Amino acid sequence: MRILIALTLLAAAAGAATLPGDFLVASPRLVDGSAEAGLWYLAPSPGGHLYLADQRGLAALGSYRVLHDDPETSAYFLVYNWGGGIAGCADFGRVTPLGEGVYLLVASRGAVAALTKAGLAVQLYRLAPAKTAARRTHAEPPPTFEPAIGDAVATIKQDDCHDYITALQDFGTRYSYTQGYRDAATYVHDFLADLDYDVSYDSFFGVTFDGVAVPNGGNKAWAVTDGGTIYYTTNRGNSWELQDAPVNGLLWSVDFINESIGHAVGESGSAVATVNGGASWTRLNVPYDGYLFGVSFVDANRGWVVADFGRIFATTDGGQTWTQPTSPTGYRLYDVDMADATRGWASGRNGVILHTDDGTTWTQQTTPTTQYLYGITAVSATEAWACGRGKVLLHTTDGGVNWTQVTLAQPTWANFYDVSFPDANHGFVAGWDGCFLATTDGGANWTYTKISAEDFQCCDFGSSQFGMVGGSAALYRSLDGGASFEPLRDRFGDAWVNVVAEKKGHGHPDEVVIICGHLDDTSEVPLTDAPGAEDNGSGSAAVMAAARALAPLEFNRTLRFIVWAGEEQGLLGSFHYAEAAAASHENIVGVVNLDMVAYDEENGSRDDSANTTNEASQWLAQYLIDCAALYDVHHYFDIVLDPQAGGSDHYPFWLSGYDAIFLIEGEKGIGGLLEYPYYHTSQDTVEKLRMKLEVDCARAGAATVAHLARLYVTPFAASPAPVHKPFAVYPNPYRGDRGGVIHFQGLAAGAEVGVYDLAGRRVFSHAVTGETYDWDATGSAGAPLAAGIYLYRVTGAGLDEQGKLAVLR
Repeated sequence: MRILIALTLLAAAAGAATLPGDFLVASPRLVDGSAEAGLWYLAPSPGGHLYLADQRGLAALGSYRVLHDDPETSAYFLVYNWGGGIAGCADFGRVTPLGEGVYLLVASRGAVAALTKAGLAVQLYRLAPAKTAARRTHAEPPPTFEPAIGDAVATIKQDDCHDYITALQDFGTRYSYTQGYRDAATYVHDFLADLDYDVSYDSFFGVTFDGVAVPNGGNKAWAVTDGGTIYYTTNRGNSWELQDAPVNGLLWSVDFINESIGHAVGESGSAVATVNGGASWTRLNVPYDGYLFGVSFVDANRGWVVADFGRIFATTDGGQTWTQPTSPTGYRLYDVDMADATRGWASGRNGVILHTDDGTTWTQQTTPTTQYLYGITAVSATEAWACGRGKVLLHTTDGGVNWTQVTLAQPTWANFYDVSFPDANHGFVAGWDGCFLATTDGGANWTYTKISAEDFQCCDFGSSQFGMVGGSAALYRSLDGGASFEPLRDRFGDAWVNVVAEKKGHGHPDEVVIICGHLDDTSEVPLTDAPGAEDNGSGSAAVMAAARALAPLEFNRTLRFIVWAGEEQGLLGSFHYAEAAAASHENIVGVVNLDMVAYDEENGSRDDSANTTNEASQWLAQYLIDCAALYDVHHYFDIVLDPQAGGSDHYPFWLSGYDAIFLIEGEKGIGGLLEYPYYHTSQDTVEKLRMKLEVDCARAGAATVAHLARLYVTPFAASPAPVHKPFAVYPNPYRGDRGGVIHFQGLAAGAEVGVYDLAGRRVFSHAVTGETYDWDATGSAGAPLAAGIYLYRVTGAGLDEQGKLAVLR
């Protein structure tokens, strides 16, 4: 689960002003090119509400006026009522009067403390995409007891749920960037397919590239991501592989001085180096555990790293030891680039550029801007370029004694993030909103291209012709000096996937009901050890249990069971799905989202969960309570009305105009999460959980979606044909320490059951004589099979079924 909390700060002397309706930012799909990009606008909606919108959302909003022109610092909007009037407001940020005593203040998140100290009553609003689907009016009949549904939900048992969570935990990590996630997604896919659902992978690309390195004159390149992963290519991006590196999290920057020697840095003091092209990476012990933003090495031994608060670190022995030269600034430094072993530059916030002539002593140079300078590159010992926010592009040819700002007609607005000069004549700049600049005459003239709608954060060219730009779910290459670009997302074999299982409705298949939870997880070491039992093995297991329980039933509406990828990176999988559903006008009746449902923060004193809803979905929250009561689920599903609860996968459905609810541990709503001491750690394991709560939530969710999907009764037939059960293998996973057998159903006389290990060796086979076969998980020699993942295949008699089978001991 990823937390996005709406904060309310109240001063004792005044009450916070409340405006009608929500503040919303329009969806990026709604593009109106007539407005200048990058500005924020205030516009009324047809219903009289106020909308915060960028240029992409104005087409549907009618009249508007400019509100603020700083997209980076306007991540938070503070509304307050203060007797001091508008004059005092300007001390904290840009102010717009909205009514008597009510103002809209655009400020950074850091302004909250100052506002509170000044005695202001503050209400914080978080920006969110605008609704993109028309809200349907619900008139669901109240649920009444259905014996078939009662029998189905009663099959959801604690042992089974425990087994599902254990199986998910045993993948080691389900962090979206890892093979562990892909293996877990395959396991859930096969589990649902064995229940005879129509199962598919809903693919999307969730990787954000923060840095890219293209060494001079070669075919290789490296890219680092916000997931702490390193990808490399040996064929100019035609294919990519993942390299293993000992990092703690997000990587910001990567630098290769040739095709062998490279370095990367990122959050939590992560700094790694390779001398063999990434075949192996070693950790560098930079003496700082905060964010490391920029790195530049001139050879395998001598290098520099820049960080927060003006910190600079230098090494002369390949990173074994570091010195921290005195810095003339306390501002964050974003980038560093050395022309040679002694001369180079670093850039940062508030127009800061630092320079060194000896590699040790740094001085601050005068620049014509106070904008953040995100990228800097040294062309030679005397020439350099820097770029930054607000369309700033700076150039020096005298070692930085003078910096001049380049005037550009196009783009009309942009935040520039990275600059690359492979030689003195050819230069390239990349930035937000797909912005790309190129020069072939040393910067005398620049051409502007909008490559895509994605925001770019990195750019590197190894020659005047070959280079790459990357950013949010985007990586592009150029082989002709930036004249054209080719997207590379389909060159990665590990596109992220949601797993979607569907039972098509008989009467109204166009009406869809969804039960879901996110499959991915994270921890303090997400690439290697993230068991994720509670967050969110518990929710995924509940979805699996509901799918197994409802598999024998048929419904009038279409029922879908979904597990999401990319939740921990910002609800990427559910946003991808919900926005696509809204764009195609899909009729989703309701969504039940399960996230962290098996921890008892009250030690058994009260079995409860937060049944979180927005205003429009309150009917669904009550509907779940009613369904739970019908089937004797003894559990308090406390309704928490919190339209700003954006921390899980219900939220994209709210923003896309669909009704959804969110079950999470504890009666405190999202605040209840703080009670779980193992949240996002490698200690989030199944023995910390209480399976009674897991089963309560799984049964309530299953009953709710079963009633919403409306049970379908097969019309009476005078002479019904014999029922041949669909093929299935269960239980899967199989717990050998609890005895029992593995049941194969849907067979036919003459078929053969074969079981193989992952190396393809057959460990068991048997010819069957009927429609079922029970196997005690022993090998051909009669000894119990060791714990692990096996492959089964059933052939003959018209059958060819295969899948994975987990054996636990």
